[in-house]
Amino acid sequence: MPTPPARTLGDHLMRLVKLIQAGKHLMQVPHPDVDPFHYPILFRVWAEPQRLSDLAQALHADVSTTSRQVSHLTQLGLIEKVPDPQDRRAAQLGITEQGKAFVLALRASRNQQLDEVMAGWSAEDRDQFTHLLARFLDDLEVGLQRLREAKSSVPASSQPTTDQQEC
Repeated sequence: MPTPPARTLGDHLMRLVKLIQAGKHLMQVPHPDVDPFHYPILFRVWAEPQRLSDLAQALHADVSTTSRQVSHLTQLGLIEKVPDPQDRRAAQLGITEQGKAFVLALRASRNQQLDEVMAGWSAEDRDQFTHLLARFLDDLEVGLQRLREAKSSVPASSQPTTDQQEC
């Protein structure tokens, strides 16, 4: 009996997550005090200054975790609080010049590694993979939002326990 495509994809995605985790610990990092889990914050703030709550939502993280990470990055001088142009009483998170240098170094290192990994790929294959991956991630994000909404509407007592969930 053939393996269902979703199961095969799920297995590949699990392998991808493990490889990414292993790679994060092997990469040369521009700053020893910045954990790879902080990188998405820096990339999002580089793209656009934003409020903490918006940043947490974009990263699919809770505000308290994001706040602790932002505090650490602020202490390192990579992120700063700037006035919100829409509401001067509020603050947004912006990237500092040191933060920009960090992101540029990180991006250059990442791009070099990806170029090495995909050296045997044609330009067409790279473009197709990039397009399909972006499409998959967009759809996954929508799916996660649906799951969040469904979970928030189900009473906690009727949700399955970890033992009841299937891999």
